[in-house]
Amino acid sequence: MKNNKPFPFFAKSVSGCALLLAMSAGLTACGGGSSSSNTTDTTTTISAGIIGFTNPADESFAESAGAVSIALSRTGGSDGEVSVTCSVTAGTASSGTDYTASDTVLTWADGDTADKTCGLNITDDTDVELDESLTVSLGNVQTATLDSSTSKTLTITDNDSTAVSGTVLAPNGAVAFNGKKLYQKMLAWLFGDVHAGISDVVSPVAGVTVEVYEIDASGNVVGGPITTATTDGNGIYKLAAPLDAPASKYIVRASGSTGVLDSRVTAASVTVDPSTDATSDLITAVSTDLTALTVDEISEMQDVVDDLVTDIDTTGLSAEALSTSLSSAASADEITSNIVSSMVAAGSICGTVTDSGNKPMAGIRVIVRDFRNWVTRNRTTTDSSGNYCLNVPVRGDSDPDTGGTFSGEYILTAVNRLDDTADAGRHASEWWSAGGVAYHAFDAEMITVNTSTPVTGKDFRLEAGGRISGTVTSETGVPLEGVEVVIRDFNNRTRIAAARTSADGSYQINVIAGDYLMIARNRTVQPYGTEVYDGAAGTNSRNLGKPVNVSTAGATTVDFSLESGYLLSGTITDGATSNRVAGQRVLINVASGPSDRLRTNRQGQYREWLKPDTYKVYAYGQRNTALDMTASNQVLDFSASVSAITATLQDSANNPASQVKVRLYDPSDTYIGHEVTSSDGTVTLYTDLTGNHKVAIKVDTPKTFASSIYNGQTQLANGTAINIANVGDTAALGTITLPDSGVLETIVYAGNSGDRSSPIGAFSIDVRQGGTAGTNSFMRSRTRGNGSAILSLPAGTYDRVKMRDATNGNGNCNNVTVTAGQTTTLEYFDGDNTCSIL
Repeated sequence: MKNNKPFPFFAKSVSGCALLLAMSAGLTACGGGSSSSNTTDTTTTISAGIIGFTNPADESFAESAGAVSIALSRTGGSDGEVSVTCSVTAGTASSGTDYTASDTVLTWADGDTADKTCGLNITDDTDVELDESLTVSLGNVQTATLDSSTSKTLTITDNDSTAVSGTVLAPNGAVAFNGKKLYQKMLAWLFGDVHAGISDVVSPVAGVTVEVYEIDASGNVVGGPITTATTDGNGIYKLAAPLDAPASKYIVRASGSTGVLDSRVTAASVTVDPSTDATSDLITAVSTDLTALTVDEISEMQDVVDDLVTDIDTTGLSAEALSTSLSSAASADEITSNIVSSMVAAGSICGTVTDSGNKPMAGIRVIVRDFRNWVTRNRTTTDSSGNYCLNVPVRGDSDPDTGGTFSGEYILTAVNRLDDTADAGRHASEWWSAGGVAYHAFDAEMITVNTSTPVTGKDFRLEAGGRISGTVTSETGVPLEGVEVVIRDFNNRTRIAAARTSADGSYQINVIAGDYLMIARNRTVQPYGTEVYDGAAGTNSRNLGKPVNVSTAGATTVDFSLESGYLLSGTITDGATSNRVAGQRVLINVASGPSDRLRTNRQGQYREWLKPDTYKVYAYGQRNTALDMTASNQVLDFSASVSAITATLQDSANNPASQVKVRLYDPSDTYIGHEVTSSDGTVTLYTDLTGNHKVAIKVDTPKTFASSIYNGQTQLANGTAINIANVGDTAALGTITLPDSGVLETIVYAGNSGDRSSPIGAFSIDVRQGGTAGTNSFMRSRTRGNGSAILSLPAGTYDRVKMRDATNGNGNCNNVTVTAGQTTTLEYFDGDNTCSIL
């Protein structure tokens, strides 16, 4: 064997015998033979040593340190030449930005035991940052052995900070903060903007821990606290904080016993209070000055505020931008504003909710709505004893939104969303009336609040009902949060109840036994179209919806899988004043009938995701009858100057005719739109055209008063055409007394006479009087998903009921008599064009 290279792990004095020992594993002595205890050992122990960090512990260096050296030691031997590679790896510190370094090979010569160093240069920038780290590692050792600690962490501490001071404020100096939920953050912000008066009752909080945290673009905390202080007796703190950081990058957090309160660092003085910005958390109100603002009442805004949040696209928003977006949404939303204002209102309504066995029911949502327009005024939840009490404005109090005064007139509903664990009886949601058992809003009894004395005894006794539950997902199975599931009576289309889907897309609600129309209405930022349940793939037409049957004590599952859709949004502005129009109805129709109805918010805006289709949209006396929503989002604004037509409807006994559709037609007899009478029977219609107009009063539910036309043709004596001479005029029709009615129910089937297996929805029903021609049309309707269409009509014989459908053709049922106070059922079989009256 020839090897000219030295063996670095042998000492220089090694003999030839020792060399053979090292090279031959089987030899134990020199010169042959066995070793003897008397033999003198001439071998020498060989060791190249151990290479490791002189200080293996992690270290910290100030950003201003500049060049940093890391010492390495050779211990336990020095025989031969050894080497190791020292490497620096980025962590939260970035190479080239926060430091510069390259791999270094360190070499010790034979016999060399002196410490050696590898190094890096720390960049002293002006950015305000959290502490950042990197890792120094040892590897690629030659000949020697590595110590067990082969790496260590270096931390670079930032030196760019400024003193920030301020005060921590809370209602009555309360220290306990609510938990960190988004709706509480929103409430904190709302109270500072929508109802600023609440901020006047806050006072300093002493002994609170205050810390500075970094936040990301969405306002979420990143990492641990940067620095800490404690408020003094006056609630004042002072600490080092990265003041010159980009906007919204840091917060000052005050920690209470059960939660926190945050405020963004935007100046040298930061006041931490419940009205600073979108990152604030609302704190517990315990002051006697805030008896109308309890924690329970605050938490009742969760549904409303969650609705606002799901309506905002927060992608890429900074905390400041999020605050602005939430501000706009909160200020625009009428319900949110109403609830916030009502929390400090002088009046109150109180009562108890029990089940059918008079057992108190906890966790029932009680909602108070304005009597006239059914808009939510306030809400709360029953306590463990089934009690509730909520605040409302007193009659005569100033209404800042309208400039007028509040009527003090309300209706109440108790909504049951409890599961079987909390309510095995599945008791039904209902409206309040003195006699009980009011399941429709128009059966609710008005409650008047005239003074600040609480109105008590408004008790509910819920009857046994059934449960509707399910999930709303996308077509690919993604749960959709914040979608409103609306439940309407299938026959009269009256809204019964609604629920919002949770984060997992689930919802549940209890209702009385019956048949219901269900709609999954999407006004969030998730791009999936609103859908009507039809038992199949879903439809965008209410007339094609199928009834959902709920039985007493039963459980019905209704799932929605929403198709990808496009967003329809817009703003309604009065052309004469340039003011945005709040609370205005927007009607969205498809070829087969109504798709959905919505109202503009307080800023005149509306929005809804729709299934791909062509739509007709009617709003504020204007219309777009061919809106293509098949390929992209659409913005549809209405901004014309309009005229108003007002009326008050009543029955023959002078009772208000509420929830009646009043339809308006232009001079060419083309449909413009419709409004629904309020609880007091009043209605206002709009048109952007001049000339003669027609008003058709369509009663498509079983009522004691009948449908009518106000244009001098039929049904209303002394009626005249409604002439709008100039845009901007108002035509006041005064009080219209509707005639007594009989009910005509028309049911359409696809098969031949007697075959009732296939009812047809969206089939046109045209009731004609005074002749059979189209010009004799009196009132029209469409069948619903169960094939039925209902019209309350003046008693008499109608010359023709025309059946029409674009696919299935036409048919006629002649000489149909409607009797006052009775229901006439007309069946039409489209297969052989036959009619029968039951």
